[in-house]
Amino acid sequence: MGKASRNKREIRARKATPTLSGPADEPAGGADRAALGTEALKRLLSSNSPGELSLAGAYAFGYMLLGYAEREGGAPDWIQACDPLDTLFLGAAFPQAFRDPSEFANLRDAWLRHLRGTAYGKSVQRFVREAVTARRRVRVAGG
Repeated sequence: MGKASRNKREIRARKATPTLSGPADEPAGGADRAALGTEALKRLLSSNSPGELSLAGAYAFGYMLLGYAEREGGAPDWIQACDPLDTLFLGAAFPQAFRDPSEFANLRDAWLRHLRGTAYGKSVQRFVREAVTARRRVRVAGG
């Protein structure tokens, strides 16, 4: 299949896929946004086999842990200040517990140094680029 055909197929698939770009209180495609998000998170978490966590799976676990910490309370204050890279590490390190923000930051930095130069490291770099790009788009759209 040529590049043009592949691009056309991707465009058709994007048009056929419902988006969540409407107002926050408006259902997307007749479904509740929270339910869609929950289902997507469940699918992502269940797609990772034991002992083999994908980058997306690690982020999903980190996101889930942040949500759990917020819902249940009692989490350290620093955990609420996690950015996307911190969230990725939090999920990858699960079930590791951290005594304080310094231990968390030191272990996160050691993990990133360990990944440098590997395929995983390149994936993390791409993840960071995408997160920064998304943040810029949100800022521009928000005013």
